[in-house]
Amino acid sequence: MKNKRILALVFGAIILLVSSSGFASETEDLLQQARNAYFAGDFQEAESLFIELKEREEFGWEANFYLGMIYLQRDQLEEADRFMQQAYNLRPDNYFSLVNYARILYREGHLDEASAMLDQVSEENRTTTESYFNTRGLLAMAGEEYEKAIEYFLRAIDINPENYYVLNNLGLALIRTGDFQEAKTHLEKAVEQDPQEAFIYNNLGIVYENLNQLEAARESYERAVELNHQQAEQNLKRVTEKLAD
Repeated sequence: MKNKRILALVFGAIILLVSSSGFASETEDLLQQARNAYFAGDFQEAESLFIELKEREEFGWEANFYLGMIYLQRDQLEEADRFMQQAYNLRPDNYFSLVNYARILYREGHLDEASAMLDQVSEENRTTTESYFNTRGLLAMAGEEYEKAIEYFLRAIDINPENYYVLNNLGLALIRTGDFQEAKTHLEKAVEQDPQEAFIYNNLGIVYENLNQLEAARESYERAVELNHQQAEQNLKRVTEKLAD
């Protein structure tokens, strides 16, 4: 009788272990699905999955972080702030929490708070990705400190020379200083890396126009208009009139 009871207890323990292992495996699968959806750009699916994962404590940081990033992509800044703040609260020393929370604060216009958030990134972690220096550059641009912004963007490019957002930002900072030839170099690289971003074509059109390369400017503005950049329509009209004169 005693042996039967022991066997029953062992059998029960095995069932519990298998169930627990099965739950963990299911959760890991769900997490991988959520990550895959996010990186595939399926933000609706990713949002749904990360909301489900958010209820599971062990994945709280990752769920909040990715939800913050999803809402940032959608320009839903209030929601992005809410979730990224929770990610930051869970891991206040995490590089990605700090830098992306700073990005959201910058987008919301809270420049001093964004700068203070970046101050918390340790020296050794500042080269983890280009995001720290890119965000520093954006804050410097907002303060019209264009030379400082250029220095930050160049440091970001040293870390990742293939980030077309940073190349565009550097080009824009150079435009603000009147260095159109140097801006042209970086903006043409940005176009090569992602030919679907309207704002890059518009900025490149501004460069060509200021270098008096009007035909190239017209082509860049036309491409920006095709990609639904509203300001480019006025720029295209102006350059077209110049070419007609």
